[in-house]
Amino acid sequence: MLTWWLQTAGFRGPLVLHPDQFQVNEAWIAFQLNEAPVRTERDGAFNCIALMDAASCFILHMVMVPAGKSEPTRAEVRALLKKAWEGKRQYPVTMFVPAGRLQRAF
Repeated sequence: MLTWWLQTAGFRGPLVLHPDQFQVNEAWIAFQLNEAPVRTERDGAFNCIALMDAASCFILHMVMVPAGKSEPTRAEVRALLKKAWEGKRQYPVTMFVPAGRLQRAF
């Protein structure tokens, strides 16, 4: 079960979504995979930003974003979307992005 905070005109609150509510490639979900930054000796700390298919729960692709950044750059988002598209050969009808996080980048 996935719980997302949906904020749209006319609706604001938690939304519970289930994979069986979607067809494959109908909707993708952007989210941060890790709670605490992933630390490396050489390059420092990173957050893992992923795209997941809502129906299959398959992780389409992910990017590592330096932990000091509030969200990925547009170039990182473009690369993430490009890699996800290469695997599926189509974009979704709907993209879920957490409210207050990742919205500017996506």
